[in-house]
Amino acid sequence: SPIPTDMASHLLLHELTIEGPGKQPAAITLKPGLNAIVGATGTGKSYIFDAIDFCLGASEMQKDPTEAKGYKTAVLKLKVGGIDQYALSRNLSGGSITVNPCLDWNPQLLGGEVCSQKHDEKRSLSAWLLRQIGITGLKVFKNNRLERQAFSFRNVAHLAMVDENRVIAKHSPANVGQDRSNTSDQRAFNVAITGEGDETDLPEAPTKAKR
Repeated sequence: SPIPTDMASHLLLHELTIEGPGKQPAAITLKPGLNAIVGATGTGKSYIFDAIDFCLGASEMQKDPTEAKGYKTAVLKLKVGGIDQYALSRNLSGGSITVNPCLDWNPQLLGGEVCSQKHDEKRSLSAWLLRQIGITGLKVFKNNRLERQAFSFRNVAHLAMVDENRVIAKHSPANVGQDRSNTSDQRAFNVAITGEGDETDLPEAPTKAKR
């Protein structure tokens, strides 16, 4: 189904917290709109970025810095449609993600849901996130042979989060790598712009992007 464009379909990140037994929680609050994580070398910018992405279903975290010793869990709080609050909790060693509703940003233990990181599973975090913004059953082309794949939240996560390497890269941040002919990246960007997937056949295969 096409992506809704009203406020009810929005995900707004609110706060990232790193927790551990006997440790003072380390937290950063995010605001609606563009957030830029800036600071001197070695202050944890990349770690914050990776932890947010990790809570949103990335496969792994970067190696923990010395300051992260003793911390075990990353918790990302977000708001759906400007109303409903949720906390996504994940062990820093990996595995599933627990989704709990929040009341005044306090996670409620009842009513939680355990979601898999693997995006092709029915009870995956990707499927949960897409449901919150009204996306179900969307498919996109994954290659020039016009083979389709189920649309995943991971297909567009890189459009909402751009790390420092991609900020200074010469190619568009709409592409994960330097290959601008990557069909999967192109079609994900098309979904973000038009709100439509590849439910119908194209008259011909997509051509490579020109410089």
